[in-house]
Amino acid sequence: MCLRVSSETIGSFASLIHFEGNPIFWGSNSLSYMFDSSCNCSFCLSTLKMSKVDEGVSSELNDENQQRKEKVYLSSRCGVQEFSGLIDSLSDDKKHVIEDMGFGGLLHLKKHKLKLKLCEELMMRFDVTTSQLNVHGNRLTLRVDDVVTILGLHGGGMNVDTHLGEGDEVRVRFNLGYGQIKCSNLKTDMMKDLTVGDEFRGKFLLYSMSRLLRPSTAVYVPNNYLRILGNIDDVGNLNWAKFVYDGLLEGIKDYQNKLEGTSREQSVTGCILLLEIFYLEHVNMHNVTRHSSSLPRIRHWDDKSIGTIVKKVSSLGGVDSIQVKPRFSPDVLNNIYVAIEIFTAISLYAGGIWKGWC
Repeated sequence: MCLRVSSETIGSFASLIHFEGNPIFWGSNSLSYMFDSSCNCSFCLSTLKMSKVDEGVSSELNDENQQRKEKVYLSSRCGVQEFSGLIDSLSDDKKHVIEDMGFGGLLHLKKHKLKLKLCEELMMRFDVTTSQLNVHGNRLTLRVDDVVTILGLHGGGMNVDTHLGEGDEVRVRFNLGYGQIKCSNLKTDMMKDLTVGDEFRGKFLLYSMSRLLRPSTAVYVPNNYLRILGNIDDVGNLNWAKFVYDGLLEGIKDYQNKLEGTSREQSVTGCILLLEIFYLEHVNMHNVTRHSSSLPRIRHWDDKSIGTIVKKVSSLGGVDSIQVKPRFSPDVLNNIYVAIEIFTAISLYAGGIWKGWC
């Protein structure tokens, strides 16, 4: 039975007005005891609707408060969103140049926001002496080969470090100006009508190194990255996978050493994107991305797929919970990806021979 009340009866609890014949309420929570949910009169239906709206708002506020409680102390210059945004803005001609340089795998990076809270927890559980990530009662070994399968970078040849150093002589050739080079300025230049040539190649390489592959804590390109531009035609033959791998381990070690101080708020160097995807690949529950085995693996991870895994892990107790079981051991997972890559290469090669016979 519905309890009907007028606006006078409601008094100070709420205000009831009519707009185009429909009742509108303020403070409907205080009126929840005055209506019958089974009644179909306009009063009860409107009050029930407003109560549900208030419940939804309350739920959103609770989620927001929960996020505020989980304070993130970690900061990073690893610009996944910025880099993927740049890739999306480039013409096909410029993307072909990037592929020719040996960085075609990076073109598949999905735009997503790094889960810094997750990365923070992973870095605190990473043993730099063994290169192992200690999570869920397991020890997952990170190898240079993982950089190849995850980021699609070249994993052989000379070390990149042997080509680093200050190189003011390249500034004129690549139109870099003098003084410190701001990463954001490089991105702006590449997004403009910059012709496909040395200047584009050089600025892309510096931007990739400084904002994704091995970022520092500054907004500027490290001065010792300049000299590598002198060998711009051969950069694709260098061991970029090891360059990223070493940079990440160095950043984690430095981060852990700083944690021994008084402040938890730390800025980290290195490609923490690699650590994030490495972990997600091993706790990929419910086949969120394993519907496809194509490489590089970054092509399968976006905000939605990452959010699904992170939410599930959190519901099971976090990165230390033994309820989360890695789907494959690190060795087996890596062997699967390597086998796929070899099979693909053989297929392409055989296809080329077959076309030659036709």
